[in-house]
Order: sequence, then C-alpha cells, then structure tokens
Amino acid sequence: MAEKVQYHLELSVPELEDLSKKKIFNKAELTAIVKKRTQFEQSLARRQVKLADYLKYIQFEMNVEELRKKRHRRLQIKGKATVSDYAGPRRIMYLFFCATNRFFGDIALWVDYIRYAQRIQAYHHAGKLCALALQKHPNNIMLWMLACDHEFSLNANMESARVLMQRGLRLNNDSPDLWAAYFRVELAYLAKLYAREQLLLAPVASDENKEKDNAEEGEDNDADHIKLPSVSVEEYRNDSKNDMPSVADELPATTTDSERHAAFVNVFLTIIKSARTSLSLVGWAQFLISITDVLIESQLLPVARELLEKHAAPMISETLGTCVAEKQPFRKFGELMHRYVLYPLYSKIDTVYPFESKTKFLSPEHVDMKKLVLSRLSSPSIADALSECLNRYTECAQNAMVASIVRAEYIRLFIHTLAALASLGINSTLQLVFDTIQQDAFQQLTRIAGVTMDDHLQTLHRQLQARLHPETIAQSSASQGSISVN
Repeated sequence: MAEKVQYHLELSVPELEDLSKKKIFNKAELTAIVKKRTQFEQSLARRQVKLADYLKYIQFEMNVEELRKKRHRRLQIKGKATVSDYAGPRRIMYLFFCATNRFFGDIALWVDYIRYAQRIQAYHHAGKLCALALQKHPNNIMLWMLACDHEFSLNANMESARVLMQRGLRLNNDSPDLWAAYFRVELAYLAKLYAREQLLLAPVASDENKEKDNAEEGEDNDADHIKLPSVSVEEYRNDSKNDMPSVADELPATTTDSERHAAFVNVFLTIIKSARTSLSLVGWAQFLISITDVLIESQLLPVARELLEKHAAPMISETLGTCVAEKQPFRKFGELMHRYVLYPLYSKIDTVYPFESKTKFLSPEHVDMKKLVLSRLSSPSIADALSECLNRYTECAQNAMVASIVRAEYIRLFIHTLAALASLGINSTLQLVFDTIQQDAFQQLTRIAGVTMDDHLQTLHRQLQARLHPETIAQSSASQGSISVN
C-alpha cells in the first residue's frame, strides 16, 4: 500500500516544482497540499474504499485548481501552458475514472463526471463518457437526455442527437420525460433552421445604400469588420437541404414553403402519435403538459403555433374528458387541468410561460420581460382571454365528477399563477379581477374534504385579504397596538 501511495505522490513532483517556480503557491502551501494528498491516497489504498473518499479527494483537487486559476490570473502569468496548467484537471479526471470503475452503479457520479469533462471543454471525452454510462445504465432517462443535450448543444450534431433519442425511446418507450425531450430537441432544431433562414434570406441593401453607409462609416472602420459573402436563395437551399429534418430531406428541391411547413407539422404529429400509443394515461398527461409548455413558449414559430391551436388544445380537452369520466385520482391531471384553464391567457402572453409549474408562475426576473408581460396584460384583447379562462375555471372547479385530489392540485396551481400575475404591478382594474377570482378559488379549495393549505398558500391568502379588506387589517393592527400600550 505504501509503495502505491508513494508512486502517485511522486507523479505530482513536476507539477509542484512548476507551481513553486511560478510562485503560485509558497513552500508552506505546497507542503500542506502534499500532506493532504497523502491522506487521501492512503484512504484510497485501503481494501474497503468508500465513495465518499473519492468525492472528498475530487472536491479537494477542484478547490486547489480553482485557487491556482485565480492566482494565475492575478499574477498575469503569460506564455505557453506548462505542466501545472493541465495536471490538475488530468488528476481530477483520473479520480473520476477510478471512482466510476469501482462505483459504476452511482448515477450522480456519472453525471458529475460528464459535466466536469464538459466544463473543461473535453467534449470528445465527454461524448465517450456518455456512451459508456449508457452501456452501464440503458434504462436511466436522465443519462439519455444528458447525452442528447451534449450532442445537440455542444457538438451541434443534430443527427447524433436524434439517433440517441430514438435509441433511448426504443429501450424506454414508456417514459413521458424522454418522449417530451425528443419533442423539445426537434422543435429547438426547427427554431434554429427558421433563424438561419431569416438570417440568410434577409433582404440585401441596395448598392446606393451600401456606398452611403460606407462613406458615413469611413475607411478607418473597414479593418474592424469582416465582410461576409452574399448567399443567393438557390445556394442556400442547396446548402441547407442536408440540415433539414428527415421528412424535409425527402421533399423535392422545388418544395414550396407551405409544403415544407406541412411536412414539419407531420414530423411532430408523428412523435405525438407514437407517444400516445406507448404511454399510459398518466404518462400521456405528463407528456401533454411538457409539450404544451414548450409550444406556448415557442409559439412565435408558425409550426409551434399550428400544433398548439389545432392539435395540442383538442388533445388536452379529450384527455381531461377521459380523466373525468374514469375519475382518475392523479395529481398530474390537476396540472393538465391548470394548463387547459389558463391556455387562453397564455396564448396572448407569448414567449413567457412557467416551466416549473409548482414553483415558477410567470415571475420574470428581468425588467424587460416584466414590461413585456405587463404590456400584453394591458392590451384590449386580454379581456376575451380572461373571460374564457373564467368560464373554464368555473367549469372545472365546480365539476363534482373530478376527483378531489385532482381538483385540489388544479386550484392550488391556479392560485399560484394568479398571485404571480398580480405581483407584477398590473393596473387596479385587472388587480381587482384577479383578486376576486383568487378569493373564489380559496373558497373552492376549503370546500374540498381533507385538503390543507401549506405555508405559502396561507401567506398568499393573508396578502389577498389585506388587499380586499384593508380596513379589517387596520382595525386588527390598531387593537393589537392598543393592547401592547396598555
């Protein structure tokens, strides 16, 4: 055991000498690092090694590497990379490698390994790690989604991402999360195609305008800009035909925009139909929730708008009808009912939609996004949407055929959403409308047997009462103040 520990410590001697030469760490700090590494190496050389031993060692090396980077930037060390610049990440990757070999059943360890490889921009190695992790855990949905995201976002390889998703669905065709992820990645790819087409097919300025702009800018600015070559429509179509989804590849070169639009819609309808035949009723409801969220956020795309209005909304109504008829007692149906009721409102507030339905409800952090929501809520067309939402709310909240747990979950989400909208600083008339609907929703919730309000709901209820009945709150505060004085 001692020889093994000594061997690993001696491997770090060139790194320590380089750190001392660059004056990143002093002698006392290097001694402390060696002492700490000796302790960790001894713990890993034991017969029975725990996962915590590897994790502590990895965390220590990450902290050392982070400190080295900060001091390297502060000292403004320039020149070629030396052994100390890559020894830290290499040691961390080696520790992850040893840990995954010994504890290959730990999913979180694989995820941390892959994400660290991505963080240090070892993308090729991260792709191999994704494949290795999927060999060990072919039924883990998170690993399939992580591998697909790696290919699509980091490698910009949609073909590999699509193959990974389809392979994962063949092994896990009963997973609504994986079906929804496949739908999202295809829609994200389509959004990139639309953005690329708008960029390349944008109208080109006339020669007179070009000469005028060049004269205004001056000759000094020419060196600071890169002139892009012009691309004709024919060249774009010939160059981008390999980047289209699979259905578009089968279309003839003279396909019109309407035919291509219909082909794209059919791609997503095929995914939806395949998911419906593979998923249970609860899984299908969860899948509908996910695709409704992403379609409303992406409804500026013509394909997403058509899918939302002509297909997703009727599917939600049909699924809710089946749930009510069979009295299915699952919370997911309450979440789906929440989407059904608020769909008319969200369709008017495009580009903004809550993804985390139980925590985030139209609460944009950026000021510009908040202004966008307020402008949409102040438009005249919002009145019809609110009226439709109110009709759907009354229909669902008072339907005795709906299971109690479903109705309670739906009303909770509905209250959270209205509270988030009211907190954006809307006008007084709209504020009163939201508060009145909230008051009725709280009354409906208290009538459901066995339902208790959590702390957040109780806080929202107190805030609502303070807005609706300020005189009662003032009298209560005055009475408490007089008692304390006496």
